[in-house]
Amino acid sequence: MERNRRVRCFQSFEEENKAEYRRRQKMTPEQRMKEFEVLQERRWGKDWTQKPMEKIATWETLDW
Repeated sequence: MERNRRVRCFQSFEEENKAEYRRRQKMTPEQRMKEFEVLQERRWGKDWTQKPMEKIATWETLDW
């Protein structure tokens, strides 16, 4: 499968949020659920739907 990737730099978080909102508007409900699944699996592991989730906050760090 060939993927097209694009990197964009924004001047502010507000500008980035607006772009993300527009990106999500173009998605189908199935695409949104798949994206949600990927994020949940990244945080909770492959069996995230089988085990009860702990109530904790998480974050990812980026090397800039």
